[in-house]
Amino acid sequence: MSRLENKIAFITGAARGIGKGIAEAYAREGASLILTDLQADLLQETAEEIRALSTGRVSAFPMDVRDGVAIAEVVSKTIKEFGRIDILVNVAGVIRINLVVDKPEEEWDLVVDTNLKGPFLVSKAVVREMLRLETKGKIVTIASLNSKEGEAYTSDYAASKHGLWGLMKSLAYELAPYHINVNCICPGYVDTELQRGCERMEAEAKGKTWQEIRDYYAAKIPFGYLATPAEIGKVAVFLASSDADYMTGQAVNVCGGAIMH
Repeated sequence: MSRLENKIAFITGAARGIGKGIAEAYAREGASLILTDLQADLLQETAEEIRALSTGRVSAFPMDVRDGVAIAEVVSKTIKEFGRIDILVNVAGVIRINLVVDKPEEEWDLVVDTNLKGPFLVSKAVVREMLRLETKGKIVTIASLNSKEGEAYTSDYAASKHGLWGLMKSLAYELAPYHINVNCICPGYVDTELQRGCERMEAEAKGKTWQEIRDYYAAKIPFGYLATPAEIGKVAVFLASSDADYMTGQAVNVCGGAIMH
């Protein structure tokens, strides 16, 4: 039996990168999927690819995690179509590269609202349904190494990810009596469109080439190479499965040893 057979998983930021990697891993493990993302066209393309892998049902809904009304509508549609949500995966996130003294306020707001307020709003809406339906669910949130340490040029990102880890620890305490597990994955440097965009922004800000920045990140990893989304997906499957029933409030590093705490 596949580890997620008969489970219903709701994934944000699913159109590409880590979100897509997790959706593919869940599909192979038998889960039915609700895929959401702000990029509507790309989301539909991803949904078609996932359907080819899945033995379960796959639905896709464009959604902005900063919009509480839109989230409520998509969660309501999900409950009507699937009956419940067993697994929530918070992935949607953005990053911008700028020194604190140069960072526009609207850039800070975009990053913090997407990376921190977004998971708060989505978790709130989904958890209400888990509690109403008495679902012993799993919440898996993509945090970051920047949930545990800071880094120059990414103050808003680090602040949002530190806050996200704090939010999930608090939620783990609140939901433990209802047997809902809440855990984070802290990826390191993953070869995604988001990472490559970050590298290009950093190269421009520092007056370096993209390859120089790329090599800098690879050198920080003891294994010497960036992760793939599929490697994050494997850990996300474990945390959503019955194998992780006794885990909650944990932040699991998946970073090739880039940090070891």
